[in-house]
Parts: sequence; structure tokens; C-alpha cells
Amino acid sequence: MKKEQSNTSDQEMAEVHRKLKELHQDDGPKLKDHLDVFDDAVIAIIITVMVLEVPLPNNTVGSYRLFMRAILIFLISFFMVANFWYENHQTFAILPRADKKFLLMNFAFLAALSLLPLLTKWLMQQPTNLAVANMGLDYLVINMLRRLMVNHTNRELFGKTGAARAFFDQITRWRIIGGFLLNIALIGVAFIQPTVAMIFYLALPIISFVFPSDRVK
Repeated sequence: MKKEQSNTSDQEMAEVHRKLKELHQDDGPKLKDHLDVFDDAVIAIIITVMVLEVPLPNNTVGSYRLFMRAILIFLISFFMVANFWYENHQTFAILPRADKKFLLMNFAFLAALSLLPLLTKWLMQQPTNLAVANMGLDYLVINMLRRLMVNHTNRELFGKTGAARAFFDQITRWRIIGGFLLNIALIGVAFIQPTVAMIFYLALPIISFVFPSDRVK
């Protein structure tokens, strides 16, 4: 009798586990879709906050000059965020599913991206070499996190081994190294010529947007 009850209990538990497995089998694709929508909302808020930091001019020439400088700084930050949104969209377009590891990378990416309005405000108030360098440092962190997300996506698409996986690993490795060195160089330039560094930071997302590099064709 006890043996029969034990067998019945085991069967019931097995049935519970089976149903739970069925319920969670679509977690990856659903999490991906939710993250995609969540990222769009966060990035839209980031851009809105940045434009609200632009100070309105009064009737003096000096204040209007500051206003135009603030507009330029906003445009630099805007194109940075817009380019990251575009690249994020390309990643989500080919990502089959999202797991907890990708979720953590994505949250870290959004956290670093959310610092741009604060750094933009700093630049608008005091466009010093330290302000430009800190924006460059944040830009570097965002880029590295995005590369990790792309690498994770390639792993989901092509598996952990194989020729395709090795090929994309090599590309990602060189892009991480190249992006790191370029950003370190621009941070160095920011301490010497902050205006020149800002021009480069404006050019980078525009070039990246016109010549996308991470889309799988």
C-alpha cells in the first residue's frame, strides 16, 4: 500500500515538473520581447531627459551663445544614444532568446547609458577636459557592454564551438580591442583638446550608423 502511494506521489511530482517545464519553455523568447520593449522605453526617456537639460537663452548675446553650445552638446549625446538604440535593435533582431546572463548585461548597458544625461548636463554647464573625458569613459563602458551582448547573441546563434563561432569570436575580439584603444586615445585627447574630442565623439556614432558592422547578412 505504501509502495503504491509512493509511486502515485512520484508520478504526480513528475507530472507537476512536466507542466512547469511546458509553462517555462517559452521564457527565453518572451524575455527577449519584454527586454526589447523595455529598452525602447528607457532609451526614449534618456533622450527626453537630455533635451530638458538645454538651458533657454535670455535677451543677451552671451546667453544665446551658451544656448547654441548646449544644443551642440545635446546633439552629440543624442546621436550617441540613437546609434546605441539602432545597434541594440540589430542585436535583438537576430537574438533567438534571452537568458539571465543576457538580462544582466542588458541592464548594465542601460545603467551606463542612463548616465549620459547627467554627463551631458555637466558638459553644458562646464565643458572642461574632465567633463569630456568622463563622457568618453562612459561611452567606452557602454561600447564594451554592447560588444558582450553581441558576442552572447552570436553564441546563441552559432553555438559554443564550430567554425562560425570561432570566426565571430575573432571579429568580436578585434572589435573590442580596437574600440578600447580608440576610446582610450580619445579620452587622452579630451585632457588636451576637449573640443577636438567632442567632435570625434559626434563623428563616431554617425559613422557607425552609416556603416553598421554587427548585422549578420
